[in-house]
Amino acid sequence: MKSKDNQAGLIKTNSFLYKIKNYFIKLFNKPKDQENIKEYTNYIHRDNSFRTDIKKIENEETKLLKLQEQFKRGEVEEKDLTEEQINALCKLYYEQIKALRKSNKIRKEKLLEYRKNIS
Repeated sequence: MKSKDNQAGLIKTNSFLYKIKNYFIKLFNKPKDQENIKEYTNYIHRDNSFRTDIKKIENEETKLLKLQEQFKRGEVEEKDLTEEQINALCKLYYEQIKALRKSNKIRKEKLLEYRKNIS
Protein backbone atom coordinates (compact mmCIF):
# COMPACT_ATOMS: atom_id res chain seq x y z
CA MET A 1 0.00 0.00 0.00
CA LYS A 2 2.84 2.39 0.73
CA SER A 3 4.21 2.04 -2.79
CA LYS A 4 0.92 3.22 -4.31
CA ASP A 5 0.87 6.17 -1.98
CA ASN A 6 4.45 7.00 -2.90
CA GLN A 7 3.67 6.76 -6.63
CA ALA A 8 0.64 8.96 -6.25
CA GLY A 9 2.79 11.49 -4.42
CA LEU A 10 5.41 11.47 -7.16
CA ILE A 11 2.97 12.28 -9.96
CA LYS A 12 1.15 15.52 -9.26
CA THR A 13 -2.11 16.38 -10.97
CA ASN A 14 -0.69 19.27 -12.98
CA SER A 15 2.59 17.62 -13.92
CA PHE A 16 3.69 16.47 -17.35
CA LEU A 17 3.87 12.81 -16.25
CA TYR A 18 0.31 12.96 -14.92
CA LYS A 19 -0.94 14.18 -18.29
CA ILE A 20 0.90 11.39 -20.13
CA LYS A 21 -0.44 8.81 -17.69
CA ASN A 22 -4.01 10.04 -18.14
CA TYR A 23 -3.61 10.11 -21.91
CA PHE A 24 -2.69 6.42 -22.01
CA ILE A 25 -5.39 5.49 -19.51
CA LYS A 26 -8.01 7.22 -21.65
CA LEU A 27 -6.55 5.71 -24.81
CA PHE A 28 -6.64 2.11 -23.65
CA ASN A 29 -9.63 2.21 -21.29
CA LYS A 30 -12.24 3.59 -23.63
CA PRO A 31 -15.75 2.32 -22.94
CA LYS A 32 -16.66 -0.23 -25.61
CA ASP A 33 -19.95 -0.22 -27.42
CA GLN A 34 -21.36 -3.72 -27.07
CA GLU A 35 -23.48 -3.53 -30.23
CA ASN A 36 -20.51 -2.63 -32.40
CA ILE A 37 -18.51 -5.48 -30.93
CA LYS A 38 -21.33 -7.95 -31.62
CA GLU A 39 -21.73 -6.70 -35.20
CA TYR A 40 -18.01 -6.96 -35.79
CA THR A 41 -17.79 -10.49 -34.39
CA ASN A 42 -20.80 -11.53 -36.49
CA TYR A 43 -19.13 -10.07 -39.56
CA ILE A 44 -15.87 -11.89 -38.81
CA HIS A 45 -17.76 -15.14 -38.25
CA ARG A 46 -19.65 -14.81 -41.55
CA ASP A 47 -16.45 -13.95 -43.37
CA ASN A 48 -14.64 -16.95 -41.92
CA SER A 49 -17.51 -19.32 -42.69
CA PHE A 50 -17.61 -18.01 -46.27
CA ARG A 51 -13.89 -18.60 -46.63
CA THR A 52 -14.13 -22.12 -45.28
CA ASP A 53 -17.03 -22.87 -47.62
CA ILE A 54 -15.00 -21.65 -50.59
CA LYS A 55 -12.00 -23.69 -49.50
CA LYS A 56 -14.21 -26.75 -49.11
CA ILE A 57 -15.65 -26.31 -52.62
CA GLU A 58 -12.20 -25.73 -54.08
CA ASN A 59 -10.87 -28.79 -52.31
CA GLU A 60 -13.69 -31.00 -53.58
CA GLU A 61 -13.29 -29.73 -57.14
CA THR A 62 -9.52 -30.03 -57.14
CA LYS A 63 -9.68 -33.53 -55.68
CA LEU A 64 -12.15 -34.51 -58.37
CA LEU A 65 -10.00 -33.00 -61.12
CA LYS A 66 -6.93 -34.78 -59.77
CA LEU A 67 -8.88 -38.02 -59.71
CA GLN A 68 -9.95 -37.42 -63.31
CA GLU A 69 -6.32 -36.87 -64.37
CA GLN A 70 -5.23 -40.03 -62.54
CA PHE A 71 -8.02 -41.96 -64.25
CA LYS A 72 -6.99 -40.62 -67.68
CA ARG A 73 -3.35 -41.60 -67.08
CA GLY A 74 -4.38 -45.08 -65.97
CA GLU A 75 -3.09 -44.69 -62.42
CA VAL A 76 -6.57 -45.41 -61.07
CA GLU A 77 -8.88 -48.04 -62.49
CA GLU A 78 -12.65 -48.09 -62.42
CA LYS A 79 -12.71 -51.03 -60.02
CA ASP A 80 -10.70 -48.96 -57.50
CA LEU A 81 -13.33 -46.19 -57.41
CA THR A 82 -16.38 -46.00 -55.18
CA GLU A 83 -19.88 -45.43 -56.55
CA GLU A 84 -19.80 -41.81 -55.33
CA GLN A 85 -16.51 -41.17 -57.10
CA ILE A 86 -17.80 -42.74 -60.31
CA ASN A 87 -20.97 -40.65 -60.17
CA ALA A 88 -18.98 -37.50 -59.45
CA LEU A 89 -16.62 -38.22 -62.36
CA CYS A 90 -19.56 -38.87 -64.70
CA LYS A 91 -21.15 -35.61 -63.63
CA LEU A 92 -17.83 -33.80 -64.17
CA TYR A 93 -17.44 -35.32 -67.65
CA TYR A 94 -20.99 -34.29 -68.60
CA GLU A 95 -20.36 -30.75 -67.41
CA GLN A 96 -17.11 -30.57 -69.35
CA ILE A 97 -18.77 -31.91 -72.50
CA LYS A 98 -21.58 -29.38 -72.12
CA ALA A 99 -19.06 -26.55 -71.73
CA LEU A 100 -17.16 -27.73 -74.82
CA ARG A 101 -20.32 -27.89 -76.91
CA LYS A 102 -21.26 -24.40 -75.81
CA SER A 103 -17.82 -23.01 -76.67
CA ASN A 104 -17.89 -24.81 -80.05
CA LYS A 105 -21.27 -23.28 -80.80
CA ILE A 106 -19.95 -19.81 -79.99
CA ARG A 107 -16.90 -20.39 -82.22
CA LYS A 108 -19.10 -21.54 -85.11
CA GLU A 109 -21.26 -18.44 -84.77
CA LYS A 110 -18.19 -16.22 -84.78
CA LEU A 111 -16.82 -17.96 -87.87
CA LEU A 112 -20.14 -17.60 -89.70
CA GLU A 113 -20.26 -13.94 -88.74
CA TYR A 114 -16.70 -13.50 -89.95
CA ARG A 115 -17.57 -15.16 -93.30
CA LYS A 116 -20.53 -12.82 -93.74
CA ASN A 117 -18.33 -9.80 -93.13
CA ILE A 118 -15.73 -11.00 -95.68
CA SER A 119 -18.28 -11.70 -98.42
